[in-house]
Amino acid sequence: MDGGSDGGPPDSGTLDSGALDSGTLNSGTLDSGTPDSGRLDSGTPDSGTPDSGTPDSGVPDSGTPDSGVPAAAAGIDNLVAGFGHNCGARTANDLRCWGDDSSRQLGDDATGIRSTPVALSLVGVARLAAGSGHSCAYTTAGLYCWGDNSRGQVGAGSAASVLGPPTLVTGVGAVLDLAAGRDHTCALTSTGVFCWGANDRGQLGDGSVVDRNAPTAVAGLSAVPVALAARGNHSCALMAGGNVQCWGDNAFGQLGDGAPTVAAVSAPVNVVGLTGALGITAGTSFTCALGSTNEVSCWGDGSFGIFGDGTFGLRASPGANATLTGVIQVAGGVRHACALTDTSRVFCWGDNAASQLGRPAGAPLRSPSPLEVTGVGVPLEVNAGQSHSCVRTSSGFRCWGTNTFGQLGNASTMGSVTPVNVSWP
Repeated sequence: MDGGSDGGPPDSGTLDSGALDSGTLNSGTLDSGTPDSGRLDSGTPDSGTPDSGTPDSGVPDSGTPDSGVPAAAAGIDNLVAGFGHNCGARTANDLRCWGDDSSRQLGDDATGIRSTPVALSLVGVARLAAGSGHSCAYTTAGLYCWGDNSRGQVGAGSAASVLGPPTLVTGVGAVLDLAAGRDHTCALTSTGVFCWGANDRGQLGDGSVVDRNAPTAVAGLSAVPVALAARGNHSCALMAGGNVQCWGDNAFGQLGDGAPTVAAVSAPVNVVGLTGALGITAGTSFTCALGSTNEVSCWGDGSFGIFGDGTFGLRASPGANATLTGVIQVAGGVRHACALTDTSRVFCWGDNAASQLGRPAGAPLRSPSPLEVTGVGVPLEVNAGQSHSCVRTSSGFRCWGTNTFGQLGNASTMGSVTPVNVSWP
């Protein structure tokens, strides 16, 4: 979900993974909370392992009230959007991906496009992440990634440029959260944060700019992380106390440290002026946080109106809040973002060149203020790709925007300004 061209392959993001994840407690489904996410589900911090789920359902739980994780960070993790593909799980044993399969990012060891969901054989799925051309899932059997591995982002210690079938990633242990950027991946575990893949902008946070094809520890985090976000060439971690640290590309101020135009920041820096955050999400060249009163603040490249406060420009630290209240989840796409509110409404803002805001393409071309998307049903989760957006409801998935790669999942490649049902078998 990389925003803009980046001069290379398109990017996807997490939300998880990345997206701000609110979670729907006691949902009886996989964690209903991003990311980005991208997402924000940190499991149960006092146990060091992910929430075990509801024993009588066999499905991971959406967080527990006594977990110590804010409700807004408790884990929407059933739907992730890549640059031109999506992966979603309706149950822990029913994971499917659809859209662009040019790098085998759908996990079926094939190439082309898939305009309807393709089933994967992974079971016990608890966390998902999607990058530009790769995807990952954390399951009861471990962490698996697949697709484009040109920068080592699959994390298998291999130099193979593409890895089609899901490949086991070793050396990370139990994964509490998962996020993917353009060509890199990050995992939160009980022993810290590990990243791998492209590192030319310092997005792995290990103090170097050397690519890694196996997990490497992020150095210098100031507190205990509870959630991750990644998009483009930067990564962020939400701390237990509500502070946020970011690392990687800062050319547009997306790290939030007040110092833009720095191409590579290889160690975590503090987001200034931000406290009490409940969640984070990342776009290609921007970052957003969900605040303690369920407000949204974004920073970085605002040329497409990503701040959501009616303005454009560049912002190197959190500023005025988007004109939204009652937000429980935010998802960053390439050049747009979407939010889910506590009244089950969805709003999107930013780039609308392909109807990803739920308005006719180019009308407006971009919106610096949130626009409500109708026809989403009763959404439990929202996510954003390059030029498309999706929601998960209790009955399935709905997507809108561009459909060049079949990323709307409705057995078509024709875009849609209104949400269409994903053709789930």
